[in-house]
Amino acid sequence: MLRRDMQQRVRGGDFVTGSDLPPGTRIGDFVVDTPLGHGGMGAVYRAHQVGVDRPVALKVLAPDLYASLDFVRRFRREAATMRDLEHPAILPVYAAGLADGVMYLAMRLVSGASLAELMSRGRLDRPQANE
Repeated sequence: MLRRDMQQRVRGGDFVTGSDLPPGTRIGDFVVDTPLGHGGMGAVYRAHQVGVDRPVALKVLAPDLYASLDFVRRFRREAATMRDLEHPAILPVYAAGLADGVMYLAMRLVSGASLAELMSRGRLDRPQANE
C-alpha cells in the first residue's frame, strides 16, 4: 500500500525523495517521526524502532531506485558491509531491508548539527572536522 502510494506520487510529479512521509507512518518495525534531510537517494527521518524501543535515523530510499535489481543487490551488499564495520567514526547500521514496499536503512541517531549547517558557519579547522 505505502509503496503503491509512493509510486503514484512519483509518476504524478509531486514526489521525488520520500521527504514528505507523514509522522506516524509505519515501515516494518519503525514509526516515522520527523524529516532530517533528503537527497538524490531518498530521505532520512528521525524514527522510532518499536521492537527495541530506541530512536533511529531511518533512510528511506526513493522508489525509482529500487526498481532496478542491480541497485537492490548493491544496496544489500553495501548495507551488509556497513553492518560489519566497527569504528567510532562510522554509524552502526541496525537494520536494512524492504518492509511495506519500502527499502530502508536504519542507523544510530546522532544529535547535533548537520555537516551543511556546520559549513555554513564558515570553514572548519582540522580538529572541528575530525569531530
